[in-house]
Amino acid sequence: MRDRIRIGLALLAAWGLVLAAIAATAFLVGNDVADHQRAVLIAVLHERAPNLVVVTLLLLAPLVFILNALFRHYVKAPRRLAEDTRLLRARVRAAASRLDARGCEGSPPADVAAVQGGLVLVDALGRTLQDCAHQPLPLPGPASPFSRAATLVTLLEGDRSNGAHNLPLAASLVSQGLALLP
Repeated sequence: MRDRIRIGLALLAAWGLVLAAIAATAFLVGNDVADHQRAVLIAVLHERAPNLVVVTLLLLAPLVFILNALFRHYVKAPRRLAEDTRLLRARVRAAASRLDARGCEGSPPADVAAVQGGLVLVDALGRTLQDCAHQPLPLPGPASPFSRAATLVTLLEGDRSNGAHNLPLAASLVSQGLALLP
């Protein structure tokens, strides 16, 4: 709720500046007219005051819709993307632990990590699993659902903007990864 209030206050302040600019313009115009014209202007404003209140409220009404749209796009969607990315990482970890692979020292895989431009299996301590020739254990074939999902989650986690620059693409990649590892 705190983010919604912050966005709402910023939007309300901006809208208040617009309304203040309109009022200042009316004030400056009112001060620049002759006395008899000013009397006519004040009479018209007194007569139309209820209409001005309605128009002001109608100008403020779109703020609700703008606020909801901004909140959905800049607060809810990134949170949902982060949660889905965490879910995808958990599924990749679960799939890694089910692989029939062991390092030379016998430790099972617990996750996947990016090392020197490639993906490798790592154990529960984050150490790269190696065969007895001290070569990293390869992931299953690059076309396997596990390898593709691991590539997607590593790509998403490596994006330091958390998908902010292209949220639809990031959300699409997460959904693809989640579909690969149900």
